[in-house]
Amino acid sequence: MTDSKPSLTGGVHRLHTIEAARGLASGGVCLFHSLASLEPSNLHPVMRVLQLLTNPGWLGVDVFFVLSGWCIAERLAAARRRGESAGVFLRERALRIFPTYWAALALALALRLIAVPFNHTTVASNLPATAQGWIADLLLINPYLDVPFSLTVSWSLVYELGFYGLAAAVLVLGRRALSPVSLVILGLLLCLWPWLDLDLKPTFVLGRWPEFFAGVLGWWGARGRSFADHWRRAALLGLLLLLGLVSPSSYGGIRHMVAVGTAAALWIFSARDRVATVNPLLHALGWVGGFSYSLYLIHLAVLSPFMNLAQRVVRPSHLLFGVVWLAALSVSVAAGWCLNHWVEAPVERWRKTRWARPPAHA
Repeated sequence: MTDSKPSLTGGVHRLHTIEAARGLASGGVCLFHSLASLEPSNLHPVMRVLQLLTNPGWLGVDVFFVLSGWCIAERLAAARRRGESAGVFLRERALRIFPTYWAALALALALRLIAVPFNHTTVASNLPATAQGWIADLLLINPYLDVPFSLTVSWSLVYELGFYGLAAAVLVLGRRALSPVSLVILGLLLCLWPWLDLDLKPTFVLGRWPEFFAGVLGWWGARGRSFADHWRRAALLGLLLLLGLVSPSSYGGIRHMVAVGTAAALWIFSARDRVATVNPLLHALGWVGGFSYSLYLIHLAVLSPFMNLAQRVVRPSHLLFGVVWLAALSVSVAAGWCLNHWVEAPVERWRKTRWARPPAHA
């Protein structure tokens, strides 16, 4: 890595480029959700234009998957150097995901209950209906039990946990002397799974595997030692893009283009990381990236009730609704920062002090 800054533990470094990309992704998703539920015909013309501009923000989730692939590849490289077991890796990853998620889930449910009198609903209708529903929400296994998510955005964490499971398998396979090239070939073969068109619940996570694997290829490419290395690894990214574009299902398309483009951008800018510290916009995105996980988890739970209540006071067709929109975004960002400050950051400090010290952005 090039220019970087100390992590919370003081001994590990992280790329500012990764933080800026996280800020861009979380901001995009937040902007998308802020207006996506509103009917365009009911909006003021100015807000209608803003809605068109924010509509592509849903692709921020695919950017997150790419970032995860990059970071987990780096995390696995460190784990292999240390001889870390798959069990230790999975325990550390669980500590990264679950405590902040549980806090966000509790807050989201609390906000639902507070809104019951305003929405004329019942307490029971705002909570998981069965014990199975509670278990699914707590363990993030909703798709496997056919249970809806109480925290809407948590669907992406199911994929994330699946990626961690595959990464743990890589640690096991790595001990059997499989070369990095062999592991990359296996990763590419997994990208072909959707061509089989098999609807099997255990393979649910492979539905977004190419986005994650694009990040892995980007990380691997950035570590090429020669001109030929870079070209060969760039060709693999191109192959991944081609697989997505010619896929017989909705598996590919714009999501693959964004994933491969993001991986390529990370590859290029990781060698010029100082840009993310001196450019004002990238610096601001890096600040948001610092609490992007918390913001992603909690933003919709805050945005939805805020916008629903606001529409009863200010009509979306009125230009003043723009002020309400900005206020809703501000409250959501503040909620994300608070969740990070009071839950995520303290847990992260404990995790990185108590257990092995992975790259700070992993």
